[in-house]
Amino acid sequence: MFKNYLLIAFRNLLKHKIYSGTNILGLAIGLGCCILIVLYIQDELSYDRYHTHADQIYRLMRETHRADGSTTISMGTSGALASNLSNDFSQVEEAVRVWNMGTWLQYKDKVFRQSFCLSDANILSLFTFPLTKGDPTTALKEPFPILLTEAMVLKFFGKEDPMGKTITVEGRYFAGEYTVTGILKDIPRNSSPTWRTGLQFDFLTSTAVLSRGIVRSPWQGWNRGTSWFPVKTYIRLSKGYPPRELEQKLPLFMAQYLGSEVQAKNTYRLQPLTRIYLYSDVDYGRPRIGGITFVYLLGIIALFILVVASINFMNLATDCAQPP
Repeated sequence: MFKNYLLIAFRNLLKHKIYSGTNILGLAIGLGCCILIVLYIQDELSYDRYHTHADQIYRLMRETHRADGSTTISMGTSGALASNLSNDFSQVEEAVRVWNMGTWLQYKDKVFRQSFCLSDANILSLFTFPLTKGDPTTALKEPFPILLTEAMVLKFFGKEDPMGKTITVEGRYFAGEYTVTGILKDIPRNSSPTWRTGLQFDFLTSTAVLSRGIVRSPWQGWNRGTSWFPVKTYIRLSKGYPPRELEQKLPLFMAQYLGSEVQAKNTYRLQPLTRIYLYSDVDYGRPRIGGITFVYLLGIIALFILVVASINFMNLATDCAQPP
């Protein structure tokens, strides 16, 4: 019986070549467009989810209330925030500071400006940045260590083994001689851009150059007398602990360390790592065409294309099935 159906369908295809070709081509194009859109949406939703503890990681942000009633959100925080959060709240399992900026690095006659990240030594346990060479438990605990990605190994060293070699870091803040203690796998493409998270980098170190006060203050202090906060703070909460409970305790925490006057105009917010890429603008009152709004729009377009292609296919199929 099934064989007869196939023979009848094949004969109808040959009998109505133009109709059949148009029908199949239209459906194929429609399905192809839908598949491409779904793959794009899937990729957008995957950002920053490759970290093992992604669902427990939060970024601290500072919300400032202005006199006119408006609010502003700053991704930068005081350098002293991370250590005090770990000390004061048992639910904060780990806290990490991140300071990322472009700077000049040199090895022999090769000099390039790259993304350079200063962080705490436990960044490799909070986030998932695998090493292809080196020990993740000790690589950032050496004096002036530096880790570089596989792409930077090729760029600076070519086929030469970089382990133990010295890289010169120039610039105002991080200048010094650093020893290569490990090689990182290239940061995945589906990682939020540096300006949002500071977690896209070419080189990583855990030693601050503290000979200059301008560096010591933002990295270690509360920075009460300035609006310059280059450090981003991330924490990992205990599994199952509601972030809202910690948020409710942060006003008293801020008043304790920064004073009631600062606390009256500011508060700390926790943003899940997995919402940074798509939801940052929506969460903080700056909706735009992009982020999750764009993903929803593409989903609606994919559904519309699928419905139109299906209706068109059924109409043409019905026309072909009717006797002349």
